[in-house]
Amino acid sequence: MGGDKRKDKRNRRQIREVDFFMVFRWIMVLLLLLLSIYSSINRSNIHFVLIVTGIYVFINIILRIFFTGIIEKPFSLFFIYLFDIGFVTSVLMIIGEIEQNFLLFYLLTILLVSMTGGIRTSIPATLTSSFIFFYFFNRGNLIDTTYLLKVIFIFLTGIMSGLWKEIMDSKIKMKEEEDEKKMNSIKNFYKNIICSIDEGIVVIDRDGNRIIENGNYKNLIEEEYDEPLVKNLKFMIEMNRPFSTSFMTRDRRFILVKGYPLKNEMNEIEGGVGIVSDITTEKENIDFLNRTKNLANIGKMALYIAHEIRNPLNIIKGMTQLLEMKYGDKEYVEYVLENVKRIDDIIEDLLSFSRKRESIKEEIELSSFIREVALSIKNDPRYEDAKILIGVDEGMRICVDKENLRKILVNLITNGIEAKEEGAKVQIFVTKDEDLVHINVKDNGPGIPEDIRDKIFDPFFTTKKKGTGLGLCIVDKLVQEEGGTIKFYTKKGEGTIFRVSFPLNKERKEVINYERAHSGR
Repeated sequence: MGGDKRKDKRNRRQIREVDFFMVFRWIMVLLLLLLSIYSSINRSNIHFVLIVTGIYVFINIILRIFFTGIIEKPFSLFFIYLFDIGFVTSVLMIIGEIEQNFLLFYLLTILLVSMTGGIRTSIPATLTSSFIFFYFFNRGNLIDTTYLLKVIFIFLTGIMSGLWKEIMDSKIKMKEEEDEKKMNSIKNFYKNIICSIDEGIVVIDRDGNRIIENGNYKNLIEEEYDEPLVKNLKFMIEMNRPFSTSFMTRDRRFILVKGYPLKNEMNEIEGGVGIVSDITTEKENIDFLNRTKNLANIGKMALYIAHEIRNPLNIIKGMTQLLEMKYGDKEYVEYVLENVKRIDDIIEDLLSFSRKRESIKEEIELSSFIREVALSIKNDPRYEDAKILIGVDEGMRICVDKENLRKILVNLITNGIEAKEEGAKVQIFVTKDEDLVHINVKDNGPGIPEDIRDKIFDPFFTTKKKGTGLGLCIVDKLVQEEGGTIKFYTKKGEGTIFRVSFPLNKERKEVINYERAHSGR
């Protein structure tokens, strides 16, 4: 790319030199015309001069219009020189001023061709001029010092001007290469800056062609979003107005895109730059803060309602039990007590949601604890037909509040079972990395519909016929209290995985590493 630009720049300079050469040729023609008009010798031959000049001008016009590409080639300069020297010689011979003005116009012609074409054209031009000079003026005396000095002067002028042209070309070339190195160094410097930025960067020109894009742009923008983004940048250039937009990708990442026009020092738009940022974490943090505020307000209200309902409910429960003892009508009493139990469970959910009890952390062995929780769920007649598969390595331990973890697992496992009306199957497996332990609960349900995925942790939101809509909200709250996070991965027709991640503290990591070293794992 750099070599092509350097070649183009050199070609443009050569074209400018050829244009300079052509302009001064016309000046030389004018000088010859002025010389012929004001010459006192052979004034009667002026019409021949005009004819020769007209032919010369006509041929040059034809060459310039129809053979521009040939004229601009360096090798063609010598043939143009032959044409010029023939014209100069003819005019000087017609007006009879050849001896007086030969040297002046020949030197002018040689200088023009040498300073334009360099040493490659100056040598043949000086040799040709010397031959013509001898042909017309030696008069049979080959050692006349006057003519020899003029020939030497013509030859040296041509060689020196050609060498001067080569030296200047060499200096210009060196300067161009040096400037190009500096420019490439600056470009690489800024390119490295762009590539080291965490955001994705893409730069386009006015026509929508990409100039540069960094690796993070390719990582953040999926192929299906790339072309629309570039079109938006191109439209932004036409409108001369920045833009900003955001969207969610298929893997539930939130992407922010900002576009700005690029202007030069004349305030003219030369292109546009797009800046792409992954704002998933920022958005999750904002949502978390908003949800925390909402939960705090709802919690206060739930606490008040739970206390106000529980007192009269206890009275109803006690009086119902007395009625059973007095009248012995168990069918209706059991029905009343069953519904009282439902109300009591709702109150317990409200209390769990609204109040924060003191956390008592202890180290537990995950495999046995999860099996204990699963067994207690299987003993419930509502869930006895469900399959609960556990894949947890024995000996894996974490330090958490046991009751909090129990409530978390019960909610997630029962939700997984209830996601499938028949043939429910829930898989529980644990993974671990350097700093986190991940407890995964996977069901075989239909998956969570896309339009409610952002609401499943909201309090009192539910799609079930029975339930308070506090289950996942309580799970989210308890996970936060343990310093963990909860995420879910769902796909239509393939079920849902809830992943609860707890931090692995430094002391616990050292214990695990010690156990690995002594168990041979």
